[in-house]
Amino acid sequence: MKQSLLMQNMRRLTLQTFNTQDTIDKISQTKYPLIAIPFWGTTALVKLSRLTQAQISLCGDISLIETKKDKIKKKKIKNEDIIEYAKTMHRLAEQALISPTYEQIINIVGGNSVNEKARKELSAAKEKLKNCPLNSERKKLETEINQLTVWIDLLLPEDFLSAIVCYTLSVNETDIKKVIDKILLDSAILAERGHNSPADHVKDFVFTEFNKTDFNKRSWIALGEWREKQQEKKTG
Repeated sequence: MKQSLLMQNMRRLTLQTFNTQDTIDKISQTKYPLIAIPFWGTTALVKLSRLTQAQISLCGDISLIETKKDKIKKKKIKNEDIIEYAKTMHRLAEQALISPTYEQIINIVGGNSVNEKARKELSAAKEKLKNCPLNSERKKLETEINQLTVWIDLLLPEDFLSAIVCYTLSVNETDIKKVIDKILLDSAILAERGHNSPADHVKDFVFTEFNKTDFNKRSWIALGEWREKQQEKKTG
C-alpha cells in the first residue's frame, strides 16, 4: 500500500515537472546541433540536418567514392560539369540548413538583390538557345548562360558548401573514403558468386544506407568495366 502511494506521488511529481518544450528543445539540440563551419575565411554557426538517402537522391547523382577513372576525369573537367557540381552542392545545402535557412543566407549574400537585368538576360539567352543551330553562336550562348547562372544562383562560398556536405553526408564518420578500385571489384565478384550485394562483403566498413547504395552501384559498374577490358584483350 505504501509502495503504491509512493509510486502515485512520484508519478504526480513527474507530471508536474514535465515540460514539453524542454523535451522538444533537447531533441532539437540532438538532431540539429550548432556547428561552427568556415564561411569565406571566417567562422559561421549553423544548425544542420543529416540527410536521408531519399533526400540525397533528390539533390542529384551523388557519389562519395573516387576511383582512378574519376581522378583522370577531374583533369579534363568541363565548365558545364563544374556548374552542375556547384548546383548539386547548393541543393544539398538547401536541404541540410535548418537555421539560418538556405533562403536567409542567400538573401544575406545578395541572392535576391542581384540585378534584375541579369535575370532578364538569362531568360532571353535560354529562349534564344532553343532555336539556335549547332554552331559557334550556340556555343557562345551556352557560355553566356553558364556565366549568368553562376552569378545569379550559385552564390555560396566553396569552403562553406564543402563543410555542409561533409557533415550532412557523414563523410568523416564513415569509411566511404577508404574505398579503392580493388575493393569495389573484389566485392562485386564475391557478391555475384554469393548472390548478394557487394556491401555485404565489406562488413567491417562503417557505412550509412546512402554509402551502401553508393558502394553497391559503383561496385557493379567496376565489374562491368573490368569485364569489358577482359573482352577487349581477348578480341584485341
